[in-house]
Amino acid sequence: MQNKLTNYELTDYGLIRNSKSAIRQFPRIMLVDMNSFFASVEQQANPFLRGKPLGVSNSRLEASCLIGTSKEAKALGIKNGLPLYKARKIYPKILVVDSEPEKYREVNRQINRIFADYANRIETYSVDESFLDLHEPINRHATNPLIIGSLIKERIKKEVGEWLTCSVGIAPNKFMAKLAADLPPHQNFGVGVYRNDDIGIVWRENLSEIYKHKELSDLWGIGKGWQTRLAKLNITSPLQLLDYPVENLMAMFGKPGFYIWQRVNGLEEDEISNDGDEPKSFGHSWVLNFRTVNKERLKIVILRLAEKASRRMRHKGFVASGLYLSISLVDGTRLHWSKKLQFQIETGLQLYEQAMNISKSWNFASEVMHIAVGFIYLNRKINQLTLFSDKFLNLTNTLDRINNKYGEFTIRSGLLAKTVDFAPDAIAFGK
Repeated sequence: MQNKLTNYELTDYGLIRNSKSAIRQFPRIMLVDMNSFFASVEQQANPFLRGKPLGVSNSRLEASCLIGTSKEAKALGIKNGLPLYKARKIYPKILVVDSEPEKYREVNRQINRIFADYANRIETYSVDESFLDLHEPINRHATNPLIIGSLIKERIKKEVGEWLTCSVGIAPNKFMAKLAADLPPHQNFGVGVYRNDDIGIVWRENLSEIYKHKELSDLWGIGKGWQTRLAKLNITSPLQLLDYPVENLMAMFGKPGFYIWQRVNGLEEDEISNDGDEPKSFGHSWVLNFRTVNKERLKIVILRLAEKASRRMRHKGFVASGLYLSISLVDGTRLHWSKKLQFQIETGLQLYEQAMNISKSWNFASEVMHIAVGFIYLNRKINQLTLFSDKFLNLTNTLDRINNKYGEFTIRSGLLAKTVDFAPDAIAFGK
């Protein structure tokens, strides 16, 4: 198969320079990133919503953040994470619908079934993003990553929904695949970068040209905390970080300094965590629909998140001997704690109690806007026979069976009696 591309000819296994002076093999890591996923699913389900500025929210409270916005809303400057009252200031007629997490999960399952026709290693990074390892493609009729990307885009629209679109990034590792998927369609990145029909291909030697058009905040894994640290070294752009001596970063930040340099230089050697692999954590997070520095108000939110995470973990058959707690403030500060325990825990109350031990050190410089809590250091649960009855465990199992049948939090702790608006059912998403 021969298709003419700018600067290259396309073959089944690689890109051949027109000068025929060299052969470039395609990278084999692919990211499929669904565009405006939550809003697009809602527009697919309801044609009345198509073509209109739309927001998806977990709550109708004015301080609640939009967890999804349509392409039409984004064109007006209304992006994911914007509080509802600010969105209404930008466009008072914006349509807002309630989030339906199970609907998004089902669409995600349908899309993943398409991926399984092309790769045997698939990592569902979030409900709207998946990585595919194409080093050993399983479809003998489609071995070229560019062709696979085109087929996936076409099949999603045909088999799942005509209103659903995606961007595809192809690169040597996951970080660069994110860069490739985010390439603007009408920007010239020079010879060697391919971008067409929402499919981007990036090689390591293209990074300096791409970084000319990027901010540090655009790079995956460089949040506000890293930006603040790097600013102390007068590093304020990706190009400066690309050229910065790694030994200086390691002298300042230790191993994390090497890892951030390695990532930005496209040298990260990561693997696709296959969806069938053992999980490394179970957690839940929530963007608060209020802002506060009051620890007592935050404790109830943490308990609710802990209960949700523990039910998922028990359902999968795991116990944990560690936990993490992460809190983000409105000023951009992110506080993170993790702890390994000398014993195992498996209930939300146990996770909550350990988190409360950490809370004694809290000192918030500004209001809290986001909380995440979860289990780490996981092990498969071994159900051993015992001569004595564990009443607490029996009660937990009974509550799980009731809540599985009638819905989460049908029976819950009295502390959670009035927390229906706290951390409703939600799922992780990317952009």
